[in-house]
Amino acid sequence: MTIKGFDYTSDSDGQTDWLVDVVVVANTTAEADFAGLGRGEVAGQVFEFATPQGLGGAMVQCLWSGFDDLFGTADDVTFTVVAYAAGSFDMAGVPYSVFTCIGRDPMTDRTAPAATATVFSPEVVVAALPLGPSADALAPPDAASLPNTGAQSDRVMSLALLTLTGGAGAVPVARRNPRRQHGVRGRVGT
Repeated sequence: MTIKGFDYTSDSDGQTDWLVDVVVVANTTAEADFAGLGRGEVAGQVFEFATPQGLGGAMVQCLWSGFDDLFGTADDVTFTVVAYAAGSFDMAGVPYSVFTCIGRDPMTDRTAPAATATVFSPEVVVAALPLGPSADALAPPDAASLPNTGAQSDRVMSLALLTLTGGAGAVPVARRNPRRQHGVRGRVGT
């Protein structure tokens, strides 16, 4: 008997058939143990973040946490493959567990941030590995190469003051000529 996604390792009666005879006595519990190693698949692509273009020849490393499911212990295992021409990669037959995967461009030594791949079935788990800009592209520019944007600031400031002064001078002129109303005085009689 086979079970999709598992390799048989053992069962408690020593047979390699995934079947165990169990005798259950009334009002008791009986146990049977099976062990199998899952076979999953991690696939994905290493690509340029800015252009989504695949990066062929990139190195892909996926770290398996091992049988104890803890990263950083002695049983951790690294799986390494080289990405195909379009930057895609495929790791079939990996054990069921949690993986962290990174992609690295061997030409520029840029590394994609780690992606987590949780594999607990024979279904393909996809890990996208985008490479960002190089450290040189992120460096601040040299001050000498920046454009001079403040060369005419004194002319702009003079123009602003002239406009403000001209506008302020117009207000008192308008107040000197108030409109006068002439009324008619007279008696009202009954």
